Amino acid sequence: MLEKTYIDNGDKMFEKVKKYINDDEFQMILKENNLYITSFEKLISLEEKEISFLTKTKRIKVSGKNLMTRRILEKELMITGTLEKIEVFDE
Repeated sequence: MLEKTYIDNGDKMFEKVKKYINDDEFQMILKENNLYITSFEKLISLEEKEISFLTKTKRIKVSGKNLMTRRILEKELMITGTLEKIEVFDE
């Protein structure tokens, strides 16, 4: 019985990893002064006070002070610094 439970849990974990890898939906997660972005298309500008990027349908502009980026994966980005404003424009 224990062996079957292990297999079931492994299958669920595999499905979660597969879903994460194949997920191409744009998301922004704001936590304190960190903005985590998934599935963006292109980085447009990268300056200390402004960072802009494109999604499939929007242009996002992040304004603040001492802004820096760290690329997590190919289409994932972390913006850190003093975030003051996030603007979303239709493209």
